[in-house]
Amino acid sequence: MKSVFTNLFYNSFYALEEIENPQLDIEVIEKSGDIVQIRISDNGAGIPQDIRGKIFSPFFTTKDPGKGKGFGLAICYKYVREHRGNIYLADRNGSGTTFVIDLPKTTNY
Repeated sequence: MKSVFTNLFYNSFYALEEIENPQLDIEVIEKSGDIVQIRISDNGAGIPQDIRGKIFSPFFTTKDPGKGKGFGLAICYKYVREHRGNIYLADRNGSGTTFVIDLPKTTNY
């Protein structure tokens, strides 16, 4: 899970590089009995609607050449699913990006 958070933070930092008052928020919420929800939000430009269906695909990137390979969110998706969780992009109507991760509180590995 360390790789998941590292990738999400890196993406937020990249999106916030040119923002005047950058903000990164992390929120942990106890959901229904056995689920913990983690929300990672930034106030960057957000993710355009037309590419949202591709963001978890391997090799997909919006970064300039040499800045990203397109593995980050694909790896996040893979690792969260391996932990029997779910990761998705919450709609913020063009005011930044929020990734939501739902994970079971306890797991047997």
